[in-house]
Amino acid sequence: MTKMNAKNIAQRGLLSRLRDDVSGNALIMVAGATVPLAGIIGAAVDVSRIYMVKTRLQQACDAGALVGRKVMGSDEWTTSGQDSAKAQADSYFTANFTADMFTASQVTSTFSENNGDVIGVASATVPTTIMAVFGNEQETVNVNCKAELTMGSTDVMFVLDTTGSMSSKNSGDTETRIEGLRDAVMNFYDAMDVSISDNAQLRYGFVPYSQNVNVGKILYNANTDHNWMVQNHTYQSRVWSDAKSVTTTELGAPTPVNWVANGGNGGNGGGGNNGQSGQSGNGAGYTQVVTSGTNYNDT
Repeated sequence: MTKMNAKNIAQRGLLSRLRDDVSGNALIMVAGATVPLAGIIGAAVDVSRIYMVKTRLQQACDAGALVGRKVMGSDEWTTSGQDSAKAQADSYFTANFTADMFTASQVTSTFSENNGDVIGVASATVPTTIMAVFGNEQETVNVNCKAELTMGSTDVMFVLDTTGSMSSKNSGDTETRIEGLRDAVMNFYDAMDVSISDNAQLRYGFVPYSQNVNVGKILYNANTDHNWMVQNHTYQSRVWSDAKSVTTTELGAPTPVNWVANGGNGGNGGGGNNGQSGQSGNGAGYTQVVTSGTNYNDT
């Protein structure tokens, strides 16, 4: 056997023994998986931080859009001044997401108006920790938000004062009260018109009044416990002489007026009931007794 053949046999024997020997394999496998495991753990840590930043950024964007739409109301979108809708939206966004939160940087937000809706766009840059070792040093997070005023099917009833006092002006005003009322109704209509959803219905009702409003039997039907309206009332009837007469008037069908003599067969010729002439005499006169709620004229 030559030296070369002996060497080959020895090498084959070493490889065979290494193949058959399983001791220490776990250590070798762990050492080989260290790099990918580090990448997986680093990605989980960085992704969780990015998720928290995005969640908080979305909340801040929503808060700014909602406040901007609330300040806007039924008016136009305003951008100048600290009390403007845009300034209030930016202020609420900044209060809910500061520049150093979660070590985020390059935080930006933009709010605008489109057809009555407030649109918001925000972004922030989040630096990575472990993933930076693999070349991904930062991640940019972007969110969108929208605030709109919507309303379902609704019935709106206006009770409008049209009395004579509405023609005057309040102190410091340039228009009359009735003109201000008209403008308020139209502004309300414009605000509701852009807020109603496509499949909803908005119905309006108007009750103008100058002296009183006839509610029909609404109150009477609602008066189940008789707490609002009385069924009877005691009052002093008209008296032609010194005699007094107190009777009870009950609601119901009208009853003719009765005349009750007091001390004689007549007075000094006063007027009778419903235009009839009175009787002459030397008595004290007559007392009118009303037995219903109907008002009779005694002249």
